[in-house]
Amino acid sequence: MLLAMAANPQQLESQPSKEHPTRTKVVLLGTGTPVPDPDRSGPATVIAVDDRAYLIDFGPGVVRRAEAAALRGVPSVAPGNLKVAFVTHLHSDHTAGYSDLILTGWTPGRTVPLEVYGPPGLQSMTEHILQAYRVDIETRTNPHGPMRERWSIP
Repeated sequence: MLLAMAANPQQLESQPSKEHPTRTKVVLLGTGTPVPDPDRSGPATVIAVDDRAYLIDFGPGVVRRAEAAALRGVPSVAPGNLKVAFVTHLHSDHTAGYSDLILTGWTPGRTVPLEVYGPPGLQSMTEHILQAYRVDIETRTNPHGPMRERWSIP
C-alpha cells in the first residue's frame, strides 16, 4: 500500500471528499516496550478497513486501548469487533494481552472464534491459554451457567 501511494504522489495531495470517506485507518493502540511504562500500552496496531479490523500484535492493555479507540470514533476496533489478529513474534511484550483478547471479546459481543495467525509456537501458546482458562470459558459459555444468566439482557 505504501509503495502504491509513493508511486502516485498526486493521490497524497488530494483530500478525501465527504462523499467518499477514507476507508482505511491505522490505529496505534500501544507503542510500548518490555519496560513497564504506565503511560504506554504494549505493542498493538489495528488496520481498520471499513467495518473490518485487523489487529497486529496484542501487547498488554490491548483490549482496553481498543475500547478507548472505539469510543473516540473508530467503532471497528471495539473489542467485540476484533475477530482477526496477527502476531509478529512471540515475545511477551507482543503477546501478554492475548488471553484478554481471547476472553474479553465475548463479553461485548464477539460471537465467532478469534482468528489468529503467527509464527510457529502460536498454536501451543493458544492451547495452553485455553487450558489455563478452561473453567472460566466453560462458565461463561454454558447457556445455563451462573455467569450467563447474570449477563443476559431481558
